Amino acid sequence: MKLALGTAAVSRGEQWPKIWNTKMGWGHALDEMDERLRGEFRNSLAPGGWEHQPLLESWSCTLDNDPVWAETVSTLRNYADKGRYHHLEQVAGRTGSTRSSGEMWNDVELAAIGSDESLADHHRRTQAGEPFGPFEHRLRSTVADSIKRWASIVCLFGMHGVLGEDWRALGADALSDDALPVRVLAGCRR
Repeated sequence: MKLALGTAAVSRGEQWPKIWNTKMGWGHALDEMDERLRGEFRNSLAPGGWEHQPLLESWSCTLDNDPVWAETVSTLRNYADKGRYHHLEQVAGRTGSTRSSGEMWNDVELAAIGSDESLADHHRRTQAGEPFGPFEHRLRSTVADSIKRWASIVCLFGMHGVLGEDWRALGADALSDDALPVRVLAGCRR
């Protein structure tokens, strides 16, 4: 996130942001950086005229509307920012001052189940006695796919120049060899 936002700033002629690791800067605010990055995509796409404009808009819509990613990025921010201290406080005999990352991860899994009727049906069958292993594998795969989709779309936006020329090459380099084929959300298909 920081790399994409920084290279976008440089492509606009701005300096590389100096507030990367300060308490007053972005620090571990992954959800805020994600929102800012998605705002960069929306602003770049708004004037139109991009080659493959409908495809790029469908990707932006997918990032903006993926309930699994929304819960995941909030959970990761909590873990990076506060959650890692939750259990240390408990070890010290104090009540944790934040929600545990485990509780928040449950919200991620509930978002995955709630956003996929087939997965929700599999969950109901598991609760009725089907083996848990296949459901657990499918649930974890759904969450992992959401995370990989986010990373793939950010890199692909780079390859299309949406964040400027500096991110074009870096986005291509950052795209993993096993990048998930990008499946847009049903409501985002154009």
